[in-house]
Amino acid sequence: PRSASDDAWRAGQRLETELLVGGQLRGLDHKLVVGSGEIWEGLSRAVAHYAIDLIVVGTRGRTGLARVLLGSVAERIFRKSNCPVLTVGPRSIAVSSDPIIRRVLFATDFTPHSLYALSYAISVARQSGATLALLHLVPDLAKESVPSKESSLEAVRQRLRELVPQDAGIAEPYVVVGFGKPVTRILAVAAEQ
Repeated sequence: PRSASDDAWRAGQRLETELLVGGQLRGLDHKLVVGSGEIWEGLSRAVAHYAIDLIVVGTRGRTGLARVLLGSVAERIFRKSNCPVLTVGPRSIAVSSDPIIRRVLFATDFTPHSLYALSYAISVARQSGATLALLHLVPDLAKESVPSKESSLEAVRQRLRELVPQDAGIAEPYVVVGFGKPVTRILAVAAEQ
């Protein structure tokens, strides 16, 4: 009887052949790696062995109870990885041969772990010639006066502008400051941009 790893190897070889025939792997150094066991253990070994700089993983977009019961492989990977992880959700638009990254959205709450990701956002924008948008969501200022609200928003806009060094090698970033729930507003700004 065939093992699951044999089936995975055959499926990987079929995919590799399709990508080669379709030209998607043209000019790319690549290697098919198939393993078995717990995903992070095998992936972490591959990341170390092949000196991986970026992990790209597709997600199914499970939410609620399904995510709690089944877990999220992508979430486990990005929580444990020591290199950047790009997750591609089920609603992402398929890429063509055109450059896939034209705009980069960097959302920050100004915490150290949030700001740590900025160097990656700048690097991706620079290397792909993309526009960088900086986003921060301000807590509700309902009790403040209109001039006070605008003053607070302008201070945040200025702080965002100061995050990107003059010599970053990218066009001046687009700054977005707003109110709302982070997940909802980040997705809305991403759709607008």
